[in-house]
Amino acid sequence: MKDSEKTLYEYSQTVIAPVLFRYVCYILKTANLKGVKKLYFLARDGYVLKNIAEILLKKYNLDIECRYLYVSRYSLRTATYHLMDKETLEECIFSNSLKLTPKVIFDRCNFEQDDIDNIINEMNFDDINKPLTYKELIEFKDSLINNKLFCDILFAKSKKNYEIASQYLKQEKVFEDDFYIVDSGWIGSMQKSLSLLLKNNDYQGKIVGFYFGIYSHPDEKINGEYNSFYFSENKYTKNKVKFNNNLFEYMLSAPHGMTKSYGYNGDIIEAVMSESRSDYEVGLVKYQIDSIVEYINENNDIKNICDFDIDTERNKCFKILSRAMTKPTIDEVNLFSNFNFCDDSTESYFYSLTEKVSYKELNQRLIFVRIFNKLFKKIINIKNVKTYVWYYASLAYIPKSLQPFYRYNEYLCEYIRLRVK
Repeated sequence: MKDSEKTLYEYSQTVIAPVLFRYVCYILKTANLKGVKKLYFLARDGYVLKNIAEILLKKYNLDIECRYLYVSRYSLRTATYHLMDKETLEECIFSNSLKLTPKVIFDRCNFEQDDIDNIINEMNFDDINKPLTYKELIEFKDSLINNKLFCDILFAKSKKNYEIASQYLKQEKVFEDDFYIVDSGWIGSMQKSLSLLLKNNDYQGKIVGFYFGIYSHPDEKINGEYNSFYFSENKYTKNKVKFNNNLFEYMLSAPHGMTKSYGYNGDIIEAVMSESRSDYEVGLVKYQIDSIVEYINENNDIKNICDFDIDTERNKCFKILSRAMTKPTIDEVNLFSNFNFCDDSTESYFYSLTEKVSYKELNQRLIFVRIFNKLFKKIINIKNVKTYVWYYASLAYIPKSLQPFYRYNEYLCEYIRLRVK
């Protein structure tokens, strides 16, 4: 067994699988109490969750059907742009990201190169691959959103994508009953897009989401019910302070690419997916899933789903995740350096999940420095603090004697940010 595989096996057995086991138990217990008969696990985060659920359904003798739905933020947004209000449309297309360029914005719109060339020529814009400053983003947004050619192409493509996406959901029997979905969570955007798409198809059922955690979510009266296990918008702040959603998404990795669109294969509508991962990374993902499934098959912690105490098991997850996410070992950090990360719905660029940090960057994150910068940013033109995909992983590269100081500083900054927010 290679060192990377040994580390991944141990990590899957001691961190990922115990947490996902408890999350799925929460889903099944809550769904069973609600009388749910069908759960839709959303790609890609739902891939391993569905595998776990099918094992536990047999173990606990529960009558719930599991289905896998090929969707993504990208495939749902490009099918609903023409249905969005102006504020939501601008938020989806022009929201900031780690590497935002005009090209990324056009990719979010599902534009072909000819479409981009025609619009750029009309706008007399130079370099579409140049990262945008905040000021440039505002100027570019104002120019683009008021460009008739841009809007015509965007809405024409959206209407076309809407038709086949709607047919795919009908094929998957989404419209037959109330719609119960399972995903990782964060801000509820997938449920919002699904709600918009379904309601414009005269869907009369209710939409209910089961999530690991929710930082914030759209209006439940419009977009349906949100249930979360580990934290929610106004509960379990302690859990959020020591949580990294980017790392958690890797714990939910699937061996297939992102859903980009839909197409016909004979009479069947299938997902058209990207091929964003290397064969090596896919191999690691498959090994991780096999290790998780092995744990689930052998685990006997919960004899009956009725015995699952949500509060107790949530606290067990906190002990596991707070260590894994804020105090990773150097072996764990090196393992996850093999995984690439993109914070954008397009997956048009990638970063390493882990990176080294300089002492200058570390000190820029100190709480008194950040407060000072916040107060005087406009006066002395201070740059924003660098964003890290997984900041605590960077601390594993510095001397152990210094790690606690910078770690506790980050806890405090994150706690204040969440409370003030």
